[in-house]
This record gives sequence, structure tokens and C-alpha cells, in this order.
Amino acid sequence: MNSIDRQRVIAYTCACRETSYEFLAAGGMYRFRRRNRSEPEVVAYAGPWHRAKAERLWGLLIVGQAR
Repeated sequence: MNSIDRQRVIAYTCACRETSYEFLAAGGMYRFRRRNRSEPEVVAYAGPWHRAKAERLWGLLIVGQAR
């Protein structure tokens, strides 16, 4: 994704946890952002993927089966 500023959050996990995840969309592609609330905060991205694959991976991530 070229424009990180123009991403839209599609879904997310609870930010109350040490590590949280966001499902992002931009320019017809989808990816995930992982945030670790350590000091300093650590942010990592995975993707981009087309919608069908991203939705499948998000489902696996939510149930703890993503690799």
C-alpha cells in the first residue's frame, strides 16, 4: 500500500490488551497492523493481500490459528 495515511480500519481487536490487531483497507488491498503497547510502542504490518485472502487470514488470526 502506497498511502499509509489513507487506510481505513475494517475490524480490530480490543486495544485493552498488550497486543492488538487492526484489519486495514486502502486502494483495493488489505493488510493487518499489529500494535504492541510496550514502551516504546512497536507497530508491524503484514500484507497486502486481495480481499478474499485477507478476510480468510483475519478469521484465522481472530481464532488463534494464523501462521
